[in-house]
Amino acid sequence: MSGVVIGVIGALAVAAVGASLKWGKTALKAIIGRARPDHAALTARPAWALIASGASGGRSAIRVMAACAPSRSLRPASIDPDVAIPFIRESFPGMFPDEPAQSLPREGIKFTVSPEGSPADGYAWAWASGRVDLSAVISLTPGTDNRYVVPILEITRPIVLLAEAVSGPAYSRVYGKTRTRLPRRFDWFIAVSTDLVRPDGATVPWSDLDFPGQRPQRAGASQYPFCPPNGYASARLRN
Repeated sequence: MSGVVIGVIGALAVAAVGASLKWGKTALKAIIGRARPDHAALTARPAWALIASGASGGRSAIRVMAACAPSRSLRPASIDPDVAIPFIRESFPGMFPDEPAQSLPREGIKFTVSPEGSPADGYAWAWASGRVDLSAVISLTPGTDNRYVVPILEITRPIVLLAEAVSGPAYSRVYGKTRTRLPRRFDWFIAVSTDLVRPDGATVPWSDLDFPGQRPQRAGASQYPFCPPNGYASARLRN
């Protein structure tokens, strides 16, 4: 009789261990699935599609487009305008009118340079998905040789402003903190328009970049400006 009991207990133990391992694998898979970056927020609706051709230049000006979003999607995707509006004002001081051009909890908060709400002259957009866009226009004056030279610091300025905005506590107040309380990882899109419109109406490429220090050896002096369709260094900025 004791042998039968021992056998039953052994079988139950084996079954329990097997069930525990199976449950543990399922739970671990679920945890990893929720923690693993899905890289979906950067392109999730209702946010606009991000393509480099959208960074077209204007009259004697080029455009810098920068957008970033958490590498793991937020749930749920909504936004509180009462918190998001101060976030944009504080992150990009003096760049936009005091009132937003759009305020929709299920879509996002948009500020535009233009009082009419047109994004052509630059905008900032805090989307409900967690993505934040910053589009800035850089006005250029041709030199005596009619060449349009772009100061590289003017290109990096909006990128730095956006990076500081999403890495600070104001972003967490809008979109919440991570479960682990560790800093978020972000995917990025960065594009610069390759052309501008001269005062005479002709569309031309900008001519060169002006560096604040030593000019990098890899910088070409007489090549046509280029921006990849998915923005600069897209693979490295989304891994």
